[in-house]
Amino acid sequence: MDGRKKNIKFTDRAIKTLKPECERYEIAKDGGGGLRIRVSPKGRKTFVFRFKFQGRGRVMVLGTYPEVTIADVGVKHAEARSLIKKGIDPAEQALAAKKAEIEAETVEELVDYYIKEHAKKNKKSWATDERILKKDLLPAIGRRKVKDVTRRELKVLFSKVAGRAPVQANRLHAVTRKMFNFAIDEELLDANPCNRIKAPSGKEKAVERKLEAEEIRLLWRRLYRFNVSPLIKLAIKFQLVTGQRSGELAGMRWRDISEDWWTIPETKNDLSHRVPLTLLARRIIEHAQRFSSEDRVFPLSDNTVNQAISRNIDMVGIERFTPHDLRRTTATRMASAGVQRLVLAKILNHKDKGVTAIYDQHSYDHEKRQAMELWSRELMSILGYPETGNVVELRRVENVSY
Repeated sequence: MDGRKKNIKFTDRAIKTLKPECERYEIAKDGGGGLRIRVSPKGRKTFVFRFKFQGRGRVMVLGTYPEVTIADVGVKHAEARSLIKKGIDPAEQALAAKKAEIEAETVEELVDYYIKEHAKKNKKSWATDERILKKDLLPAIGRRKVKDVTRRELKVLFSKVAGRAPVQANRLHAVTRKMFNFAIDEELLDANPCNRIKAPSGKEKAVERKLEAEEIRLLWRRLYRFNVSPLIKLAIKFQLVTGQRSGELAGMRWRDISEDWWTIPETKNDLSHRVPLTLLARRIIEHAQRFSSEDRVFPLSDNTVNQAISRNIDMVGIERFTPHDLRRTTATRMASAGVQRLVLAKILNHKDKGVTAIYDQHSYDHEKRQAMELWSRELMSILGYPETGNVVELRRVENVSY
């Protein structure tokens, strides 16, 4: 419109009176040094700065009114003019900053990077870290930029998880803190937002759950009720029979089995470990051949068994337990039967940190086998089938629907 003013004073009242027209137009600030306001046909009002840099006409968007106030735009305008005096193109710098913001690492991307570049390379339990982060952290802040995550939102998240699962909240706190420390090491972050956030559930009490004889009997007999794959049911039995870690069962390969021995080439304490296989253990492995892969006996993740027990335990009729409780049960039963602590430690593959361990290179294979056979006989007795060495008896024990 010809009657429209070319310059106005930038006041809220003056800007609000600007009406949209059929085409976009701009009005300069009176004495504003290139500062203008642009009005779109839909009524959107945007502050822009028009200037020349190295002889070329340039334009820089400073923000939309009223989200950006007149005072705010005055500060941005002054900063831009200051950069020009220093020989810096403010429009180019703003564009680079916007690009960096768009490309900035998200929490979801950081989780993937942490698992790939740190956890998998340094932790045998990396899959547990991945599960914890994907279960609780990503749904809450996965799309947030790493640099924008605040201590407050993490504290709220940890508290929310603690209300549902106190121990899980502590695990989430620990692995999240570790991941952000990794981000600092990788120069993706300057400070850890987990700093000064205490573990949400305080100090955890040690859990000492072990299954009594009747519970073992019920578990063994009622496993067929579990709504899981046959391999998971067999893995639960195999852990009770051998007392080995669930993570090591998950990585058990067919090539690691030779006659009546299972050799674990790499374990939690970084040592190879030989496990004697009793007749009962071998029977379970024979069953597993019908369901497992060509490479692994129990092709499961180290948390699969834990989840299966948690979701199906009500079908057995005993108190909740974890795979580690099965390992504790086996160890406790062996100790009660008279197995020496040193032999028990060898069976469980506990690392001996004493000076004597450096010189004691005895394999203890004979003692381990004696102890495992002792436990096998007791387990058979608990199940109501005294061990006779007769395969028919073992088939009766294993006669459940998989």
